[in-house]
Amino acid sequence: MKKVLHIIGTRPQIVKLASVINFKNINFQNLIIDSNQHYQKNMQEDLYDDFKISKENNKNFSNDVDAIKELLNIKVCEMNPDLIVIYGDTNTTVAGALTAKENNITSIHVESGLRSYIPNQIEEKNRIFVDSISDYLFCPTLSSVKNLEKENLHGKSFFTGDIMLDIFLETKNYLDQTIVDKKFPEEFYLFTLHRKENLEDKNKLHSIIESLYGFSNLIIPIHHSFKNKLVEYDLLESLPENIKLVEPLVYSDLLLTIKNSKGVITDSGGLQKEAYWFNKPILTLRENTEWTETIENGLNVLVNEFPVNLQDIISTISKTTENRFTTFGNGNAVKNMISKIEEILT
Repeated sequence: MKKVLHIIGTRPQIVKLASVINFKNINFQNLIIDSNQHYQKNMQEDLYDDFKISKENNKNFSNDVDAIKELLNIKVCEMNPDLIVIYGDTNTTVAGALTAKENNITSIHVESGLRSYIPNQIEEKNRIFVDSISDYLFCPTLSSVKNLEKENLHGKSFFTGDIMLDIFLETKNYLDQTIVDKKFPEEFYLFTLHRKENLEDKNKLHSIIESLYGFSNLIIPIHHSFKNKLVEYDLLESLPENIKLVEPLVYSDLLLTIKNSKGVITDSGGLQKEAYWFNKPILTLRENTEWTETIENGLNVLVNEFPVNLQDIISTISKTTENRFTTFGNGNAVKNMISKIEEILT
């Protein structure tokens, strides 16, 4: 049986992996390497449990492309896969693409063609580089297909749809049919922050926090990078009383929290989409976003100047009546991916 190696390293990549390896009736063997690029026990292993993924995979610890690649080269020689699948835009993605290239193994980049057009953003640099050296490009949206056409990469690109929509719809269906014993404030917004451009400058981070004062209730699943900066800048103890810090949430609990919220304020790419699919108002604290579909009907608004009254801005956003799933593949991404992978392996 042919072997397909999935290389992951971050929390969102575990979620993406889950939707693929849990697909039934495949004609190849799935292998996993987890670099644990951002390893934290409560952020990684809980997700393995949430999606019933075996923890008996190869775990290495590094955040550096060269170090990850060195480890991957050793493992790839031992595993001898026929195909390597990489996800997203992280350092692990770059290391996986390079490893495939150096070992003459066919590679697939999942989430290809996304562009924020922010040249200095590390994720943007990673996306462009990985798309340039991967053999097959699986595009999550129609706009990502068009981006690759502009870069003359359309010959190896395929619109599969977004695998995150598949897992979103499956999890949402479960939540809709399950009585969940979880209490939330009567009205609250969900807030997350983790990107370097929002954390590295103390004054900017302080201004972002000032911009949250207008909300009556905010729930913040605290990302380790955000928490570390709050401590470093002596801001943790001065957070306003309207903010409730909680531990990172497993995916099903995160969706439940979005579902019960009035809206989402974030700099996360994934959270933008999940809030959009729930038809919740979104403020994205960034200069631009690669998920342009979320902005086109006004449900997602970009904010990148602080301090500002974020409560006033988000309260002006209305829900959309437009179909929010079509341009993301209508939940058929995994089926499309598996079909193409089997075709490639033939």
